[in-house]
Amino acid sequence: MADQYVFGREAVLQIEKVVREYLGRRREYRPQYKRSAAGTGCKAQNCKLQIHVFGGPTGGTFDFDLTINDVEETLTLNYDDTAAEVKTELETHAEIEVDDVTVTDGPLPSATVEIEFVENLEKTDVGVPTTDWSSLTGGSGVAVLFSKTQLGYPK
Repeated sequence: MADQYVFGREAVLQIEKVVREYLGRRREYRPQYKRSAAGTGCKAQNCKLQIHVFGGPTGGTFDFDLTINDVEETLTLNYDDTAAEVKTELETHAEIEVDDVTVTDGPLPSATVEIEFVENLEKTDVGVPTTDWSSLTGGSGVAVLFSKTQLGYPK
C-alpha cells in the first residue's frame, strides 16, 4: 500500500504557500493584469482558477470550499474527473447558473483543469478555494491545489 501522509492545518497552509510561490515564478501562472485600450487602469477580465492534483492518486474524492458572492459551499470532485464533470459539479453551487463557468483541459489527475467564470459571474473575482484531499487514495505525497491565474476585474 502506498504511503499516506497526514498533515496538520499549519503544514497544509505552508505547503500551499510554497506551491503558490513556485507557480507564481513561472510566467504562465502569474495573474494577468491587462491595460485598457486608453492605457489607463486595468482592462476588464474574468476570474480564472486552475486545479492541480499532485502525487498521482489512483482513487477517491476531494472536497473544496468555494465562496462566490459571500455564499460558501463545499463541492466534491473525483480524482479523475473530466472538464465536463468538473463543470457539472460547479453548477451545483447556488451562485453558479448553467453556463456561468467554462471548464477546459484535464482530465484530473494527469492534467490541470482550468475554470473561467463567465456570463453572470464575468468580471467577478472569486477567492481561491480551500481543499481537503484526505479521501484520495494511492499515489505518493498526494495533494490538491487551486491557483488563481487571472483576477476578475472589475466586479
